[in-house]
Amino acid sequence: MSANVLAKIVDFQSLTPGWCYGEGFPFDERLLNKAIELATSLLGQGFEQLDAFPGLNGEVRVTAYQRSPRGNRYYLEFTLEPSDHVITFLCEADGAEEVYREGLSFAECQLLIKNYGRRLCNSYGLSIPGTSTENWRVSRVWPLGHRPQEEGYRSLPESAPLKSVETSVNTYGPSTGTSAANRQFIGCLKATSCLPATCSG
Repeated sequence: MSANVLAKIVDFQSLTPGWCYGEGFPFDERLLNKAIELATSLLGQGFEQLDAFPGLNGEVRVTAYQRSPRGNRYYLEFTLEPSDHVITFLCEADGAEEVYREGLSFAECQLLIKNYGRRLCNSYGLSIPGTSTENWRVSRVWPLGHRPQEEGYRSLPESAPLKSVETSVNTYGPSTGTSAANRQFIGCLKATSCLPATCSG
């Protein structure tokens, strides 16, 4: 479901009394807004699979499914009660109940979301693949002024197109003309083992 969960929660407001085969109460707008805030917090912490369910008594359940970095399957469930706006929290790990707490405040749930987000969601997983150092052992520190000669990217020249055009675009002028690319900042440690920017077409 992910981001569509927000629209789904908003749609609960359109459910009229008796919405489920003659049963089911309407939903309080303030409760729906709190459910949207919880879902937004879950998304913001990196939870990828979210869903929401309407309850017959006007309660709203927001759920998150996440696989931990170690491969465990986690299920988080927040049930917002309409009577006193307290929240019941359930966490299961690989199908076994890990935590069950009733009567939580909204602030307590926000803290739980933050803590489980840190524990289960890799922040580097939200970045563009290949741009983050996922393992500290692959990162090196070089003294200032030292320019190492790396052997990386050897396979790239063989797979490059035979004809390439180096270009850059100037977006500051009245038109977007092209000019030669700046070879100084092409992104690799050794210019001879790097490919210039290519433009196919």
